[in-house]
Amino acid sequence: MSRLEVSSGTHIWAERYDRAVSDIFAVQDEIIAQIVGNIVGTQGVLYQSEFEKVIETTDADFEAYDHMLRARDELAYWDNYEDAKSLLEKTVEIAPNNARVRQELAYLTVTGWVARFEDTPRPPDEVKANAIKAVRLDPGDPRAHRTAAFGYFFDHQMDLFESHAERALELAPYDAKFFTESGALIAFSGQWERGNKLVEKAFQLNQEAAAGWYHSTKFYYNYLKGEYQTALEYIR
Repeated sequence: MSRLEVSSGTHIWAERYDRAVSDIFAVQDEIIAQIVGNIVGTQGVLYQSEFEKVIETTDADFEAYDHMLRARDELAYWDNYEDAKSLLEKTVEIAPNNARVRQELAYLTVTGWVARFEDTPRPPDEVKANAIKAVRLDPGDPRAHRTAAFGYFFDHQMDLFESHAERALELAPYDAKFFTESGALIAFSGQWERGNKLVEKAFQLNQEAAAGWYHSTKFYYNYLKGEYQTALEYIR
């Protein structure tokens, strides 16, 4: 066997080895992302357990946190939307400079508005006011940016929507709920391919957290492509 043949064979095996290693790391990255997606995020284990702890030590924050916990308990059933909102409004009065409190109220209001539980005409302005305040109080909180993005989207300020949505995703790269919500709104703004990729990533991270927004986006995405049978499967 010539040196050229040996060299060529070695090169081929080296390429195969490099591809195999790359595939292994790609699989590892995917597995890690899925694990992290189920642990962190707005529906992850860490976030849920976080509500069993106290953020601050002042009496006002203790009382505010109690109200927040009770509001989340009320939202186990959306029929109690008004009671939950009332609790969170009182929470803002108790702790007006608590970023988490303002974000919770803003997010509840906008989701209630989308789901038609909110019957007042002012939610976009209300959401923006509380969400922007939350961002200013804690610019490192991805939830605040996510909620601000919602407010700007429904107020048709698309540049600001994009800015806050991107910031939320940067701060929480494994949060399936952020990806599926942002992806859905991006898709509904007309960027269907980009939005579709985001909701698919969300579904890979955490199927339970992505459900709803994911299926709605996939339904419209396939419907607009004329893939009606696939669209029906998603909406079912």
